[in-house]
Amino acid sequence: MTINTLTVFLTVVEEMSFTRAAQRLFITQQSLSGHIRRLEEEYGVTLFERKPKLRLTADGENMAFYAAQILRTQNEMISEFADLSSQRKADLGLGISYMRSTVFSPGIWNRFHRDHPNIQVRLTEGNTNTLLEQLQRGEITLMIGVDIRPLPGLRVIPLIRESLCCLVDRRMYETCCGKDSPAPGPAAPITLRELGTMPLLLPPRGNRLRTAMERMIRKTGTRPRVLLESDRQDVLYRLVCEGEGAGILSPMVLYDAEEQRVSIPENCCLFRIRDAGVSTVSAALLADTQLPRYAEEMIDVIRTVFAEYETTLRALFLQETDDI
Repeated sequence: MTINTLTVFLTVVEEMSFTRAAQRLFITQQSLSGHIRRLEEEYGVTLFERKPKLRLTADGENMAFYAAQILRTQNEMISEFADLSSQRKADLGLGISYMRSTVFSPGIWNRFHRDHPNIQVRLTEGNTNTLLEQLQRGEITLMIGVDIRPLPGLRVIPLIRESLCCLVDRRMYETCCGKDSPAPGPAAPITLRELGTMPLLLPPRGNRLRTAMERMIRKTGTRPRVLLESDRQDVLYRLVCEGEGAGILSPMVLYDAEEQRVSIPENCCLFRIRDAGVSTVSAALLADTQLPRYAEEMIDVIRTVFAEYETTLRALFLQETDDI
């Protein structure tokens, strides 16, 4: 028996198809069948019933249980040696949204890589629900998400609480709201009703920011004028800067992580939407996972990067941390 043979076997178990497993492993079906046959001969068992459809036997179920344990132990051993020797290699899967990856990943990577040059970081981009599924399947080690729901076996580490922002061109604000725009400085509070007839640039339905907006719309009984929808906050930001509408954004789109400051275009004013509530950004991992030291240190790096972001938001909103 070899680790490779156990990997082949577990791939067949996951796919329940010799053909799909061979394609996934980039080997021939004949080679894959040889691995399974040698495993059965070594232990004197039959692992699969072929008819009427492929399924595990009782011995196959037992083999799958022990094979998964062996591979998990193997991975933990590799991670431990990677901790102890700069000549060893290991990888760490980090899940994060596209926009947060754009803003925060360079700072996270630079700090982490400086102390762990032998660890390969694999970034996986997706929304919170998708990343949670990948975390539970073991495809990533750690994720950063928003409003992560409590689940059994999940360790959640709160990082920061964010309010929704409204960024709008000053001339559009003065025209639509009939009053002077606020002076440059910290974000002033505003309600959805106070946005008046301004055309809004929003994320599409299903996006968490849009969900918060929908709750606020139902609560206030307003009928906002939605001009454009996009999942890309960077696109909404550019359109706001061009005077196309009022953008409902996360404050991270304004954050320069390298300089640790918020950049507000001179022609725009920024508001904090007062009745939209707050969202909690957190890191998450499986609670029963024994993390190697380098993964725990990755968590420390993430905490540091988001603490710097939190300090900037406190200055932007002139509020205590819990209300940001």
